[in-house]
Amino acid sequence: MRSGTVRPNPPPVRPGPHTAAVLPSLLLLILVFTPLACANPGTDAPAPAGGPNATAPAGDPSVTAPAGDGSGALDRALLPAAEIGPHWREIREPAGSPSWPWAQPDCPAYQDTDYPAQQHRDAAAQRGYRGPGAPALQVVEAYQPGWGSRAMDDARQVLRACSHYDFLGGQVSFAVQTTAPVGDDVLVVRGAIARPGRQATVSYFLAVRQGDLVTTLNVPDSGGQRIGDLAGELAERLAP
Repeated sequence: MRSGTVRPNPPPVRPGPHTAAVLPSLLLLILVFTPLACANPGTDAPAPAGGPNATAPAGDPSVTAPAGDGSGALDRALLPAAEIGPHWREIREPAGSPSWPWAQPDCPAYQDTDYPAQQHRDAAAQRGYRGPGAPALQVVEAYQPGWGSRAMDDARQVLRACSHYDFLGGQVSFAVQTTAPVGDDVLVVRGAIARPGRQATVSYFLAVRQGDLVTTLNVPDSGGQRIGDLAGELAERLAP
């Protein structure tokens, strides 16, 4: 997802010290990750951090385009598309450092300065995915010693401050889900965008921490959930 969605795909992320580029209204995506905000063309689903217009290399839309920053631990933590599910493929992501997947710039209560861990992020990698519905996005972040746990605290603070808010004629909401413990910490969030007279758009945000590495995956609701399995797979890829 380095292309979020936490709203079922969050709203656009404000530029920060680690934001190389803000993907065009992309975030409507992921609730945070727009993470809910930006709807994908042709769908009502939020787009991932990589952005709703991320594409595979020119010439062959079926060609996968692995992404990563070239550093071993971060690249190993990125899921192959097949682990998300059948018919998913990797898509090319913009160059540069990915934005924080939990930023919610369209939430009135959100202030960048309330979340200090981002000032202590050393490196990050991202990978976007295209599947049967809305896209998905994964962001892996390496923090300075002791700041990985603070980053998870910051994500939870965003969810408290922006548990629900109005956006583009609808309402974005986030709800923390119960899940089995994996890694050193895990957070699973259901994000939804509800609009009058329309079915809610739903995405899930899964964040797992191992030491000072944090991986966050934003995926659309697929109906037959394997959210718990995905959290376990994320944790396995972070393991030393």
